[in-house]
Amino acid sequence: MMKLRLDKSRTDTRFVWYWLQSTVVRDHIKRFAKGTSPTMKKISQSIVGAIPFPVHLSIDQQTDIVAKLRTFQEKLDAVRVLQIETATELDAMLPAILDKAFRGELS
Repeated sequence: MMKLRLDKSRTDTRFVWYWLQSTVVRDHIKRFAKGTSPTMKKISQSIVGAIPFPVHLSIDQQTDIVAKLRTFQEKLDAVRVLQIETATELDAMLPAILDKAFRGELS
């Protein structure tokens, strides 16, 4: 467990949270993590300190990116709910459709 200190005048903490989950960061950690265990690699403070960060983005740009990511997440969540509702409806209809099919009533 490590604690990151951020300069909040230059970084949006929500952006950093998203950034730390990005493929760029995951690849960096995979590349430099040490140890023989495939499930429990060691990550030193120097590896964490060397994580690439898009310093060219202003805090306003970071905030805009976070807002867009949140909008996408909300849309994705809505699609997931719709997908679950649709799957539930299809599961409820399946017995009736199979019953008609076995009676030869489907056309």
